[in-house]
Amino acid sequence: MKFKIFDVVEVNNGNKATILSVDNEQYKVEIVTNDGKSKGIVDLEEKDIKKLIFKKEN
Repeated sequence: MKFKIFDVVEVNNGNKATILSVDNEQYKVEIVTNDGKSKGIVDLEEKDIKKLIFKKEN
C-alpha cells in the first residue's frame, strides 16, 4: 500500500507516526508514543508500517 504525506499510520512496535515525506519505498516519519510524546523523525520502510489510521483527503 502506498502512503501519502500527512497520513497517520501505526508502526509495528505500536507507536503512531505521521508521514512527512515519501521517496519510493522510504518514508520519513515523526514517531509519537501512545502518551503523545515525540520520539523524533526517522526513516521507515513500508514493511515497518502495520496499518493506516488516518488518510489525508485531497
